[in-house]
Amino acid sequence: MAVCCPTDLTAAASDYKSVGTVEKVGELDVYFTGQGKAGVVVFSDIFGDHNNTRRVCDRLADAGMLVAMPDYFRGKPWPAEKFPPPDRDEFMAWIGTFPWEQINKETQPVVSLLKARGVEKIGCVGFCWGGKMIAHMAADPQISAVATAHPSFWTHELLQGVKCPMCALPSKDEADDETLGKSVLAAGPCGKDLVWQRFDDMHHGWVSAREYNTEENRKRAAEAISIFIDFFKKHLM
Repeated sequence: MAVCCPTDLTAAASDYKSVGTVEKVGELDVYFTGQGKAGVVVFSDIFGDHNNTRRVCDRLADAGMLVAMPDYFRGKPWPAEKFPPPDRDEFMAWIGTFPWEQINKETQPVVSLLKARGVEKIGCVGFCWGGKMIAHMAADPQISAVATAHPSFWTHELLQGVKCPMCALPSKDEADDETLGKSVLAAGPCGKDLVWQRFDDMHHGWVSAREYNTEENRKRAAEAISIFIDFFKKHLM
């Protein structure tokens, strides 16, 4: 299994000013930004609704997509001051309180709302913990494409269920390609459409909530987002 958060870096301070709005969908607050016939559901990392992750949402919106990021942690993500976790068992127990079955149940109303707002094709983006969630979502026939940077909790069994095109951007901290599951994806239904690009100079979390304040990090995060945009333009637009 690809482990969660193979880094000591915690969530970064961010003064980014997001441009979207928050709406209640079911029991969840959902950050919405953009508009268009292509919809994207974003699954954050363990630091939840973070300004740096909103930045990703806004850049996808700039490219002509309606983006929704549910706050699955209900305003109580893993605390930045408790990373690295002083008690790994406590950390894993906390993650266990957000099982796939619950996340899927909470995501379906968001998918339905995107369709009600005119979205014709839906994709998903996930970071770290969210990378596991988008692998699950990739088995849903409503989902046309999924993308992830620095995914966690992947198993070969999970990836065998991927039915739609996938874009995966591992960092230097993730397992090697074979262990992570590149060959499993390449041999499956998404094989001919698989995009796999390793950012060996970047740390786990470089696209979402972790360190974003160096020029090189911002540049490489922008490159990753551009890859996502090109991928979704091909499969959603």
